[in-house]
Amino acid sequence: MIKNLLKWFGPSAAETIKSEPSIKGHMTIQLLDHRGKVVQQSEGYNIWTLTGREYLSELIALQSFSAIEANRGLYRNDRVAYIAMGTGVQPEVAGVSQLVYPVGYDSGVQSGTYLAILNPAEFPATSTSTTRTSVRFSRTFTSGEYSVITTQNPTGTITLTESGLFTDGDPTNNFAVGTLSTAFADSEGFSPVAYKTFEPITKTPDFTMNIVWEVRFV
Repeated sequence: MIKNLLKWFGPSAAETIKSEPSIKGHMTIQLLDHRGKVVQQSEGYNIWTLTGREYLSELIALQSFSAIEANRGLYRNDRVAYIAMGTGVQPEVAGVSQLVYPVGYDSGVQSGTYLAILNPAEFPATSTSTTRTSVRFSRTFTSGEYSVITTQNPTGTITLTESGLFTDGDPTNNFAVGTLSTAFADSEGFSPVAYKTFEPITKTPDFTMNIVWEVRFV
């Protein structure tokens, strides 16, 4: 029995476990008042979807080899470039294929612009290594974004509960770059590469909203 335990839990098994990287995403949302003071914060780990896993698999693979960079064949040229939010809730499972109730950030309802451009990505430093094993995406939404004052919503109040990260490849055109439409009517059904539900964040014109989303390979 001891030999069997050593076989399954011995050094070689431990080393195998250590060498298997996992993807862990962490999202932080902050509401800030006009002085820049944080008045509400929500954070937690997200799910990396099947869409995201397929994306990473194709991203690291060559379709055809060439020593000349311009002549190499790639499966994907798109990169994580957009964030979107909604007011629905669903289980955080790999099979998530779209937000439950997406909204446009410049309309506050199901219209306008759905995908918001992220800031240039950063690689957060760690205290133990300079190796780039995580990437940080971020976006700050102004007081009027998501909190859009309309006849139907005169206070501009909206309660957000879900979000996703998206690439700039058009899934209706073999993920070609440069052809994707960020309009709500064209993109609200797109599948996120990462998905997060969170405690309700009530956004009004009194607040800006800062989002930091890290993807870590651990």
